[in-house]
Amino acid sequence: MARARRQSMCRYCYTYGHTKRTCPQIKQIVKDNPNSYLADNLKRKCSYCRAEGHTKVKCPDYLEKKRQHNINILEIRNNLCLVLSELGIAPGALIKAEFYMPDKDGIRRWVKAPAIVTNIRWDSATKIYDDIVEVVNPVNSLVSNTRCPKHHMLKDTYSEAEVLSPVSQASAKQYNETLMNKFNETVLKKYGYN
Repeated sequence: MARARRQSMCRYCYTYGHTKRTCPQIKQIVKDNPNSYLADNLKRKCSYCRAEGHTKVKCPDYLEKKRQHNINILEIRNNLCLVLSELGIAPGALIKAEFYMPDKDGIRRWVKAPAIVTNIRWDSATKIYDDIVEVVNPVNSLVSNTRCPKHHMLKDTYSEAEVLSPVSQASAKQYNETLMNKFNETVLKKYGYN
């Protein structure tokens, strides 16, 4: 059985059917006293740039910052794709990664161990140093995420991962580009870039 939708209630006159922003009593007060405190409070102000006349959703400064942020994400993904393809990292590659697991005494520590790459998490690749390489430890089937191994293109990233047995560069490139482009298209469609 469907639930009945509640009517909105005004927080000014406490009647149902409208909100404080659309309250007819407030509109009349604002019309009679345009310089009042109530009239000042009802003006739309942007929470990002503090200007009047628009909200954050329509703010040109915020939209430009968001657009630039998304362009940066696309550039970072392209760089990571080049690095992963050059290093031969795709599902099936063997790398040495760090796992937080119990040692022989049962004490949990960071341990370097061989791991098989199972996935590249392009959906969460927003910074160069994100843990986007999903690996599984063949000894205990522990799944973890790690950073991309060191590479000259990723200058200031800290990573202990090392490539032990890469897949071919051609197959790594094909896999990474296909997945990366899929997630990039989602970003482009979401924000209306062509």
